[in-house]
Amino acid sequence: MTLLPNLDKERVPGHNPEYLINGLVSDLKWDFKKDNYNGITNAFTAAKRQKLQSIVFDFTSKFKTLDSDEIARQIYKNVNVGKNTRFKEFIFIYKDDVVLVTRQDILKNLKESLKKLKSES
Repeated sequence: MTLLPNLDKERVPGHNPEYLINGLVSDLKWDFKKDNYNGITNAFTAAKRQKLQSIVFDFTSKFKTLDSDEIARQIYKNVNVGKNTRFKEFIFIYKDDVVLVTRQDILKNLKESLKKLKSES
C-alpha cells in the first residue's frame, strides 16, 4: 500500500484518493451515518467522482452490529455485470476483521465473503 500525497493545488481536500493498494487508486470510506447502510451508495457516488478503482469500507466506528446481507444488497445495487466496471477491488473492515474481495467475487458470491466480518451483538 502506498499513501498518495495531495500535491495538486487544484484538488479539493477530502475528495482526493488516499491510497494505492495492489496498484489500484483507492480511498477509505468510513463516515457513514450511525447504523445506516445507505451510506454505501453515497460512498460509491463519491468514489466515481474521485475516479477510484478500489474502495476501502470501514464500518467499525459507525455500526454497533453488522448485517452482512444488507451490505451485500447495497453493494449489489452499485456493482453488477454492466455497472461501475471501473471498480476492481473492495476492502471491508469491521473491528479486527478485514476482507478483500474482487469484482469477480462480488459477481459470484459476495455474501459468503462478507460472512468473514464477524458482528458481535
